[in-house]
Amino acid sequence: MSKALATKNVAAVFLGLGLILALSFAFATPAKAQTIADLQVQIQALLAQIAALQGGTTTGGTGAGCYTFTRNHSMGNSGGEVMWIQTFLNAHGAVIASAGAGSPGNETSYFGARTKAAVSAFQAANGITPAAGFWGPITRAKANALCAGVTPGPVTPGTPPPVPVGAGLRAMLAADNPAASTIVKSQGIALLAKFTFSNGSGVPVTVTNLALKRIGVSTDTDLSNIYLYDGARRITDPAGISSGNFSFNASGGLFTVPANGSVTVSVRSDIGSTNGNQVGVQLTGVTASAPLDASVVLPISGNLHLISNATIATATWGTATPSNVTFAPANEITVFQATLTENTRAAWLHSVQFENRGTTKDSDFANFKLYVKGNPVGSVVPASVGDKVIFDLSANPLKLETGGNEIRLVADVLGTSGKTFDFQIRRGTDILLVDSELGQPLKPSAPTAVTANTVEGIGLSVVKANTSPTENVAVASTGQLWSRFEFRAAGDDVKVEAITVDIDTSTSDNTMDNVRIMLDGVQVGSTADVTAAAGTSFTLGSSMILKLGKTHVVEIYGDSKQSDATNYTATETVDVGVSIATADTEGIASGDRLTSAISEVEGNSRTISSSTLTGTKASGYGNQTIVAGANNAKLGSFTLGTGSTEGVTVNTIVINLSTAEAASITDLRLVDNATGAQIGTTKSSAAATNSFGVNVPMGASQTKTINVVANVKSGANAGPWIADLDDTSGGTGATTGQSVTVGSDVSLQTITNGSGTLTVTRGSTSANSTLPVRTRASRSKSSRSRSRTMRQRLSRP
Repeated sequence: MSKALATKNVAAVFLGLGLILALSFAFATPAKAQTIADLQVQIQALLAQIAALQGGTTTGGTGAGCYTFTRNHSMGNSGGEVMWIQTFLNAHGAVIASAGAGSPGNETSYFGARTKAAVSAFQAANGITPAAGFWGPITRAKANALCAGVTPGPVTPGTPPPVPVGAGLRAMLAADNPAASTIVKSQGIALLAKFTFSNGSGVPVTVTNLALKRIGVSTDTDLSNIYLYDGARRITDPAGISSGNFSFNASGGLFTVPANGSVTVSVRSDIGSTNGNQVGVQLTGVTASAPLDASVVLPISGNLHLISNATIATATWGTATPSNVTFAPANEITVFQATLTENTRAAWLHSVQFENRGTTKDSDFANFKLYVKGNPVGSVVPASVGDKVIFDLSANPLKLETGGNEIRLVADVLGTSGKTFDFQIRRGTDILLVDSELGQPLKPSAPTAVTANTVEGIGLSVVKANTSPTENVAVASTGQLWSRFEFRAAGDDVKVEAITVDIDTSTSDNTMDNVRIMLDGVQVGSTADVTAAAGTSFTLGSSMILKLGKTHVVEIYGDSKQSDATNYTATETVDVGVSIATADTEGIASGDRLTSAISEVEGNSRTISSSTLTGTKASGYGNQTIVAGANNAKLGSFTLGTGSTEGVTVNTIVINLSTAEAASITDLRLVDNATGAQIGTTKSSAAATNSFGVNVPMGASQTKTINVVANVKSGANAGPWIADLDDTSGGTGATTGQSVTVGSDVSLQTITNGSGTLTVTRGSTSANSTLPVRTRASRSKSSRSRSRTMRQRLSRP
């Protein structure tokens, strides 16, 4: 050891001893005598400060951040291996944060947006797709591979302990247990300590009692309303303190530690008005469905926190609503609203917990949304759990400026008929507001309780589905899906005994042939015609029972025909709607009927379209000059196209030629431009009108290019030649079987019978070289070549 380092260590030891002696004198006449355990805690805190003066400890080493990962984690998780994940990422190039929570040495057990982004960055850097930020098997395998053969570094504050394997219930200070800090007098829910309970057994363990003790230079009045939290969720009512002791009890369990898993709980407390004291908490006893592992030594002490004389900001609630109101089941109902006024300075909103104190159940609500000043905040909470709805914004807190801030909770009210609901912020500390300057929670009072609200009767929502079809409908088609709707019952399971189907057409008589109703893909009721302009009622009996809160899909099918089987005409429009009378509804449990009818809800307007087939001159082939005597000459090219309504099976293609052209060619045939395959049979002798019997199936909205090919006689007519695709070329609709033609003649490319040039070249390397033959042009390949060029102009007949 160097002399300088030795001197530093000696100085630090003397400093530590001096501080300990000073504290010993200071504690000579305390307000309440200290125990040996209390003094040990303070000595440990001082030793930690000495270590800091010496440079502290680090995770260091080649094992920094390494751990054998075994569990999946995603955004919103807490506990488990989350802190190890953050430590690993910080040590492997995907830093959670540069400073504060999540930064190297300040890892937490919460998997928030920053952790997700860091996981995504690690995945992208290591070729893991998709880089979605989910810590799953592939990502774990990569992390474990990177750590293979590496000895993990020492477990120090900021590094999470591994979950024990093959052991019983263990209790320990959480890896992110708060360090010794300064808190503020009269503040709310100060974070005093965090304890992790790990279960190495193969069965869950339920913890029913925790006994704790106040430590430090403090009195009972320094703590009031002491709570246990699991992340943002308050899991106990406040505990009282007596002679420094307090406990939490629940025969059904305070919390359950899953098999081979862990749970971290926080001890939070409102702080009294005396400053200058030091306060902390100590875990002294645990009662659970399984005994503590033999390795656990109680008590387990947290750090001490100095109570400062600063002035914390305040927040006050205005009147809460709604109160004593009757609501019909419906979507997006405001179930809590009040104005929170921030005083002194702004505060950060970290979380808020609402609790339903009415007689309704969790299943009576869905899709909770939080609004602040009219703006949505956080993610939608699908359902309440144990009558509680929690919005955890700790990963991205919202700043509430001084003045009024409207807080509103919205939900889909599903039922139950006659039951009550009363969503409230039951405890003032159920909203975690952190002073923007002091960094400690406020202590607002809870809003005044309201009179419970009542759910009225049954409800039924009927809307056109986003997936209801919009495309054209073929003339004479059968079994056509016309409209799709979404039905959702509220207040009770609802039986719909009849539905009226209404048909509106632009030119026909507002009727339809062979209509049927499908519920979630199964037909209900009988197939029948809609025969009246006002619609036809379909009796369903008990076959349509809509479950409370579930979205059911109802579809209407029918033929593209009037009720007398007459086809709808091309270009007319048709829309199909449904309506339900109050007398045709009934709540299964309540026996209630809807208080108002479901007026007609229409599907999309659909256009009736006949099968179509078009013919055009192919754009990829231009006018040509050919040479008499050429074989496989392309005399034209055309494109067939079908409409969007249905495909067409092309069975006839007619090609018209001039008399001179027909006399100048042999072996006329059709060839698929894309594949080179011949279509139909060859006509050895062409005529003015050449009809080809073919079988070319084409789907809806499909095109196909076809070439007209023939051999040109040596004494061919000079041209120009222009072949035509005859207007009678066509086929039948693939679905309806209706005949369809291209409708008008299509003139193809202009073909001219021209002249050519024959070039013969003798190579320089051999007198017996093969002579290449080229038409229209010649090019000597070497200045040393001896060339003889013969030009011959082909005679015209």
